Amino acid sequence: MIARVRAARNRRKLRAALRRAQPAHPDLRLAEIPLREVVELVRIDLPADEMEPLLELGLLPGCRVCPVQRSLFGDPVLMVDGSLIALRREMASCLCVRRMEPATN
Repeated sequence: MIARVRAARNRRKLRAALRRAQPAHPDLRLAEIPLREVVELVRIDLPADEMEPLLELGLLPGCRVCPVQRSLFGDPVLMVDGSLIALRREMASCLCVRRMEPATN
C-alpha cells in the first residue's frame, strides 16, 4: 500500500516538473498572427543564405513585428522599426514569434 502511494506521489511530481519545463506558449508562426498584433521575433527557421536578406532588413531575433495588412494573395506586410516589409506567406511561416506580455505599471 505504501509503495503505491509513493509511486502515485512520484508520478504527480514528475508531471508537475514536466509542465514547468515546457514553454508556456507553443511555437507560433508569424503567418498565424492576426493583423495589428505586436509580437516578438524569437527565431528564424531558414538556411543562412535565405536568412541574410531578412537580417539586413532588420528582422532580427528580439525585434518587435506587427502585421499591418495582407496583400491580395494573403502575403503579410509587416511593420518593423517604422518600416514596412512585405514577405511571402511561406517565409512568414518560417518565423517563430511569441506574443508580447501586457505591460504592467
